[in-house]
Amino acid sequence: MRYFSSLFLIAILSFSAFSATRAAETRWHSGGQLQARILYDEQSRKGALEIKLAEGWHAYWRMPGDAGLPPQLDWGASENIEKTETFWPAPMRFDIMGLQNFGYKDRFALPFTIT
Repeated sequence: MRYFSSLFLIAILSFSAFSATRAAETRWHSGGQLQARILYDEQSRKGALEIKLAEGWHAYWRMPGDAGLPPQLDWGASENIEKTETFWPAPMRFDIMGLQNFGYKDRFALPFTIT
């Protein structure tokens, strides 16, 4: 847990351009075994997708390893986004039935920029 808390702190600190008047965050949204919200700064156009996973669940990294599928972020429902760039924090390695996989557990954040 400390590892992911540190990742989240690093992600937020990397967006030090957040200003108190321009920074925004959405409410937590629940779906299945996760909760998610967006932290965003309009001025810098940087943000982070913060995700909390239910106990015992995991999410795969962009290169999931021997099993699983990489997450796909779909911004298509947004009307004013030309493109996005997602940054993937270093994952942890975990074993599932002898297969080596890469991903996240507990809580993590995916920083992004928006044009």
